[in-house]
Amino acid sequence: MGVYNITIDITQQTAEALIELDNRYFFDLFKPIRENEDEEYKYRDAIYEVAQKIKHTGRKENE
Repeated sequence: MGVYNITIDITQQTAEALIELDNRYFFDLFKPIRENEDEEYKYRDAIYEVAQKIKHTGRKENE
């Protein structure tokens, strides 16, 4: 597995959700990732958007 240097554009909503997840992972180690149902969809959608952009960008660079 190599290192990929890519640039992707994400929405403000996705950026905020990923920052929340990052903060929760590092600073609230005993806090559940999902505190309510709305958060589940916010985080799922943020991760999905980033993963799709990475997949799409990776394909273009490998062609």
